[in-house]
Amino acid sequence: MKAKTAIENGIISTLCRQCNMRCGVNIHIANGKVIEMPKAVITRPAVVFKPREDHAQIVPWDADHALSLWQKRQSESGTALPDVIDDPMHVTTAAQEKRVGRNRLVLKAKNSAEFMYYTTDNE
Repeated sequence: MKAKTAIENGIISTLCRQCNMRCGVNIHIANGKVIEMPKAVITRPAVVFKPREDHAQIVPWDADHALSLWQKRQSESGTALPDVIDDPMHVTTAAQEKRVGRNRLVLKAKNSAEFMYYTTDNE
């Protein structure tokens, strides 16, 4: 993908959208390419994106056995109660369309409702 800058040479004053403070940032452009941005020690970004490292299993355990134990339940008297889940696959796999939360980066919202959705905490 090739992006074009608003100007060929000069400085563009813009806003950092990493948090709700919306700090001003000057972006230096030469020949249509960004050549200088403020250093991280100056701007102190609220978010730094990096690849996630693989999870390490610290305590060895059998996930299938733990799930089968969690699936069954009984009352204090020992009477069997309905299972917590019908199929363990419902817990171990999640459909993409049914995910809850913000699962993609949106730098420019289409409208105020989308802006609020991607910038407001659910708590």
